[in-house]
Amino acid sequence: MLEFRIDPRDNTAKLLEINPRFWGSLPLAIAAGVDFPYLLYKAALGLPARPAPVQTEGVRVRNLLPGDLLHFIAKRGRVGIDFFDPFHAQDELLSVRDPGPVLGRIASAAGLLFDPQLRAVLKKRQDPDRRKK
Repeated sequence: MLEFRIDPRDNTAKLLEINPRFWGSLPLAIAAGVDFPYLLYKAALGLPARPAPVQTEGVRVRNLLPGDLLHFIAKRGRVGIDFFDPFHAQDELLSVRDPGPVLGRIASAAGLLFDPQLRAVLKKRQDPDRRKK
C-alpha cells in the first residue's frame, strides 16, 4: 500500500509511506469483486492480472469478531437493529466453508482472558464507582 498526501505548497502528491501489507478494508474490496491478493499472485507469476470491472454496489462487510462484538459490549447493547440482521453485511471472517480463521481468532483472544492487566481495565470500565476515584 502506498500513501500519498497533497502538498498545499505546490499541489503535488508526496509519498508518505510504503506499507508491504494489505490494508484493513481488503475484505470489502474482495467482496465487491476485486481480489487484490489473487491479482498480485497472478502478477508475480507473470500471468495477465486484469481485474474484472466492478459492478457490485452497496456491498457491506462487517467484523463481528471482535470488532462489532466489542462495540456491542461497550455500548451495553445499544446498537442499531441492523446489528442483528445476518443479511445486513457479510462478515470478513466468519465462513461456513472455512472456519479456520475464526478458530484462530478465538484461540488468540482466549489468552487475553487470562491477562491481569486487561482484566483490570475491563473491571474498571464495569465499576462506575471506581471511575470517580
